[in-house]
Parts: sequence; C-alpha cells; structure tokens
Amino acid sequence: MGYHLTFEAYLPDGIHNHCPLFEHNRFNFVYKGSCAVYYHRKTLLQLLNEMESLNQLHKAVIADLCSVASLGEMQAMAIIKKHISTPVSTITSRKEHILDLQRYYTHLQDFLSQMVDDPSSLVDGTAILFDDCPPIKDEIWDAIYEVLPEQEALLEQIVAILCASFLVACERQLFDFLHGQWS
Repeated sequence: MGYHLTFEAYLPDGIHNHCPLFEHNRFNFVYKGSCAVYYHRKTLLQLLNEMESLNQLHKAVIADLCSVASLGEMQAMAIIKKHISTPVSTITSRKEHILDLQRYYTHLQDFLSQMVDDPSSLVDGTAILFDDCPPIKDEIWDAIYEVLPEQEALLEQIVAILCASFLVACERQLFDFLHGQWS
C-alpha cells in the first residue's frame, strides 16, 4: 500500500503493527504479509474507507479485504506460516549437521501428504509439524483461528491445495534427503 507509517500512526494504542517491511526475509515474507493483513484487515479497511481520495490500487485492496475468497487465501497462508514455514525455517536455521535434517524432511513429507488428504487439523489449529518446534500462539494465532462456518470448507480446500503444492516442491527440492544419497 505504501502507507506503512500512516497505518502505524492510525493503529490504536497498544496494537502492534505486524505489517512487515521487506528486509532480508524473503523466504517467509509472503507468509508474514498474509498474517499481518489478515490480522489487521478490519483496521486496514477502516483506514482506507476514511481516505478522501482513493486510487485504483486502494479500491483493489478494499475489494480484496471484502472478498471471502481473498480473505480465505490470506488466512490459509497465515495458517501455513504458523504451522509449516516458520517451523521449517526454525529447524533449518539451527546449528545442526545437514545430515541430521533428514528426519525432519521425511516427517515434513509425511505431514504434507496427510494434510493433502485431510487438512482439518491445520484448519482447527491442532496440527503440530515438529514436536520440538510447536507453532507460536499469539494475537495473530487468535485472529487466524476465528474461522467463520461459511469459510471453513473453502479454507480446507485452499490449505489442501497449498499443502499439495508444498509436497511437490518438497519432494523435488529435498530428493537427496528423502530418496537419494542422504536418505
């Protein structure tokens, strides 16, 4: 939107601005952004509706913030961040030997396969990818698990599709760990 400081000033006292600035965090940036926009969606919509002149980008953002499908996509990306991308990023950034990661990658593959078939534990917040790296429960967690009954089926479909895409990428990029020379 280009209004980071305006939005920060607009936020009520005590509310942290979770909208990330793009700095050195390319892997998780899209997921962090989805978490932030989903968490701040009502405040963002209120700010945009109070602006005197709106350009086409502002109008498009308003439309996305009012769209059940777009909100479902953001919510699904936020769920993926909390349950998959952040734990994977945390595990891979530890000072472990690269060969010790094989067990995590095998478990990731199994987990994604299960979520493709039945993503309900991701959608209801009970899924844990790695026992030694559980999801962080915070105010964003609370926001993404305010699932409206009419969104639940759509959310499960989106999460299953994302998990299927992640599974394909995982199997291609981690082939040596899963089936090759380091398995």
